[in-house]
Amino acid sequence: VPAVTVTDDAGTVITMNATPQRIVSLAPSNTEILASLGLLDRVVGVTDVCDYPPAVKNIPHIGGYSAIRIEKVAARRPDLVVASDITPQETISRLRELGLTVVLVAPRNIDHVMRDIRMVGTLTGTERAAEVLAANLSARNAAAAPPSSSYNLTVAHVVWNDPIYVSGNDTLQNDVIVHAGGTNIFAGKDGWGTVSLEEFLLR
Repeated sequence: VPAVTVTDDAGTVITMNATPQRIVSLAPSNTEILASLGLLDRVVGVTDVCDYPPAVKNIPHIGGYSAIRIEKVAARRPDLVVASDITPQETISRLRELGLTVVLVAPRNIDHVMRDIRMVGTLTGTERAAEVLAANLSARNAAAAPPSSSYNLTVAHVVWNDPIYVSGNDTLQNDVIVHAGGTNIFAGKDGWGTVSLEEFLLR
């Protein structure tokens, strides 16, 4: 199999010289992409919060969403680690120092999700399945009826409750809210951030 090269969502060039057979996922969203590409039989580690599809409950856990246990990841002997924007940068750096290949999947909008599905497909040798999945999702998104102008809810997407951690602009969650016809009340925030209970209630 020829080597493949991609540029991940942090701008890092990733080269795989062989199709990965042992994959660790560091986020539920990545686990679901891998499952949708038929790769669960190659996934050897997931986070404590990965819960879909149900079959992932039988895969060894390697720590929490933002509290990855580096020694547990290394013990799974992965040839590909799929990180997210919640994965601490120091965790990614440490895993790379250990010689592991880490790709960052961090889509900022719906179109980026399609791009990232294709990127994971390229890295894992499942390009055809990735193309079908991305094309189907794109078609479903394009066919969705535009929201009624009278149906304009204000929405807060809360990532965590203590402290209150919300999605602002330039996030996938903001793009989904806008596509659904809503208004993100924290669109003035760049990326994700915390807000006080008072600010939250005032909005």
